[in-house]
Amino acid sequence: MTFRVEIAALAERDVHDAYQHIERDSPGRAVRWLQGLLEAVYELDSLPHRFARHECWSPTRDIRRFRYHSHQVIFEVNDSSGLVRILRVWHMSRQDPESQDLPPELGPPSDSVE
Repeated sequence: MTFRVEIAALAERDVHDAYQHIERDSPGRAVRWLQGLLEAVYELDSLPHRFARHECWSPTRDIRRFRYHSHQVIFEVNDSSGLVRILRVWHMSRQDPESQDLPPELGPPSDSVE
């Protein structure tokens, strides 16, 4: 099964902030960091379950993470919708995020058009 990968607004903000921080010291390194991060994120379209599930954030949501350099990419897998959603890109020096630091769970897809 191939999953669709989407990036939540909070994760986009995390990436933007990290990129700007790295760019201050080394613009070239920032570009390489971003390219590598996006490549790693979009590789989740196949086999997102290869990373361990972390029930500490929610026993009902399939939340997982992987390490990318000094950051952890926290993501949710929804098998029924075929979606992997990047929730946060969190610096490893920070305490793990609490469940309230993560975006809420997406509701079921709506079939109705309004």
